[in-house]
Amino acid sequence: MNASISIIRQSRTQLIGMIDRNSTATLNKIPEGFKNNIIWNIGHVLVSMEAICYKRAGMPMCVDPILVSRYANGTTPLGDADEKEIAEIKALLVASVDQIEKDYTADAFVHYTPWTTGTGIPINSIDDALAFAAYHDGMHMGCILGLRKFL
Repeated sequence: MNASISIIRQSRTQLIGMIDRNSTATLNKIPEGFKNNIIWNIGHVLVSMEAICYKRAGMPMCVDPILVSRYANGTTPLGDADEKEIAEIKALLVASVDQIEKDYTADAFVHYTPWTTGTGIPINSIDDALAFAAYHDGMHMGCILGLRKFL
């Protein structure tokens, strides 16, 4: 198994715990001085990994386009996520990693298009993309932990 996939899976388990330990209202609350909330950060890591891995490889993303439009890079919460949306995000946190692992094992990411992140990190392959996704998950876990201090 790819080490990055294993790290992402562990990160996602922590994010699921975050969902389980907080109410819908808490997940949606944007503290004063912040521009997003816990559930936006969780939805964002889900959608970002899909774009980083599938979109850049010219493959269809596995996440509903509505979620992509709500949680993609550059977005902010436009309203509260309801319990149904939160449950969908929670389920996809694991399902998306399972699918990426399957596709990675099957060498499905052969046409990966190199790119550079907004922070200047070059991503030249699916292995680079998965490593960056693990880093990105951790970065947003830090954001979530910061948000929690103000809730």
